[in-house]
Amino acid sequence: MAIGDPRFQKAIELIDSENANDPNVDVSGGVRVPKELLYSKRLTEIVREISSSPSEELLIAIRGQHICRWMIPRSDFSMDRKGYLAWREKLKKFHAEKATGILKEAGYDAGFIECVSLLITKKNFPNDPESRVLEDAVTLYFLKYQFADFLKEQGEEKTVAVLKKAWNKLSPEGQKRALSLEFKKEEMDILKKALNKEAGV
Repeated sequence: MAIGDPRFQKAIELIDSENANDPNVDVSGGVRVPKELLYSKRLTEIVREISSSPSEELLIAIRGQHICRWMIPRSDFSMDRKGYLAWREKLKKFHAEKATGILKEAGYDAGFIECVSLLITKKNFPNDPESRVLEDAVTLYFLKYQFADFLKEQGEEKTVAVLKKAWNKLSPEGQKRALSLEFKKEEMDILKKALNKEAGV
């Protein structure tokens, strides 16, 4: 990966600049940070931990995974599974389109842009190895940063269902990394229930 490539640096800066406009905030180290900016940076850190040589395409796709997500709120869609799936599909296309505009501005060619778009929309999952890295990173992020709050907000039944689905998408290496994370007893109990005590939890 050509870290010094000015196109790469410009693309990352432009994505971060967009995400810095998020009106929603999370707290990291006692500091309030725009939610999607923090998400994209943390996700990048996870990818660098689990992949020894992530491509430029993957790193940009990760950075733009939720670009400007707040512009398409969940509340714009019906609050049922059909509405949820429609929302997710709309987001994928929106994120890919935003990333495409930025990559064109940064000077990337059509082939590179298409690769990033396919990663963001997950069109080649699970056949593309880097799409599996991306999916592993997203699930590990959930387990590390969102699991506890999701459990409190959604309850045991829904959390178990989400964990089962996410676990089946993880690669074997991703599952090992997931099991190495630190969990509170309540969270570990839920994880055990979701996995039916399989995978040595």
